[in-house]
Amino acid sequence: MKVDIDELFAAMERATDAFEIVQDLGEAIAETLAAGGQPELLDRLMAMRAQNDADRARRKEKLAQAAGLQGEQ
Repeated sequence: MKVDIDELFAAMERATDAFEIVQDLGEAIAETLAAGGQPELLDRLMAMRAQNDADRARRKEKLAQAAGLQGEQ
């Protein structure tokens, strides 16, 4: 079975876009809760978001490397 890296990358981009929409909604909810006296929720969300951003960048780099390797074959 051959994997089309372009299709895989496009699917990953669509999933990332959907995730970012949900992430923004979660951030808005956390900010609302923080304004209501629960600031630890905002701190926790920001830490989770930073980790997710780092993970996403690492996945994109791996996909780009895989696309380059497949293009060389």
